[in-house]
Amino acid sequence: MKIYKELIGLLVLLVLPVTGFSQTSTSLYEPIEWNQSNELTLNYYKTTQEPISKIAISLNPLGFVQFGPVFNAEFRISEDVVINAHIRVSVLGMLTYEVKKHPDGLDDLGAMAYGGGVIKFFGEKKHKPYAGILFEYEHSSAIYAQYEQWEWSQTDMALVFIFNGGYRFRFDGGIFINTGAYLGAATGMYEWEYADVSYGTNDSTPRIGSTLAPFGMLDVSLGIEF
Repeated sequence: MKIYKELIGLLVLLVLPVTGFSQTSTSLYEPIEWNQSNELTLNYYKTTQEPISKIAISLNPLGFVQFGPVFNAEFRISEDVVINAHIRVSVLGMLTYEVKKHPDGLDDLGAMAYGGGVIKFFGEKKHKPYAGILFEYEHSSAIYAQYEQWEWSQTDMALVFIFNGGYRFRFDGGIFINTGAYLGAATGMYEWEYADVSYGTNDSTPRIGSTLAPFGMLDVSLGIEF
């Protein structure tokens, strides 16, 4: 009888993992037990799961020395997938000015980017790697050589396609830190003109054009989950 019980127990241990017979994807079972009526029982226990919270907000302050700080909001749509919505205040980024500067002198600049996308988190541990696809629309306007006879302005509109990957470190109270990067490309159009249109009568430089440029930022975001 003892051998009979052991053979059944071994068979159950081999079959259950294959058939997926468990309470959750991360549940484990302890050794088989037989009660006093010789009925087979399995003792289940759950490993600690740490799903992403329903809502989170964060700020990437490292953007101040790149292409602008990023303010994020996340809304969970499944246990490990969130919808991202964000604003990147391009005008507050040091590298934005480096890209926009011109020998005539950059005197005024306004720039903002609005975007969103989908981000997936991996693993059952508290701290999680993540990867996502984001999109942005960026609009900027700049004035050069202001108050000079040849003063001119330029407007840029761009679509930015971004891969965002990294690792989220999560702490008590919902606090978290994201460490990662944004990598992608920006494609757009620009239009410029002299403030005094008559000044550029003899300037044959095209006033409208298109651009394609790589895009990248380091991500060190501070946030909180609710």
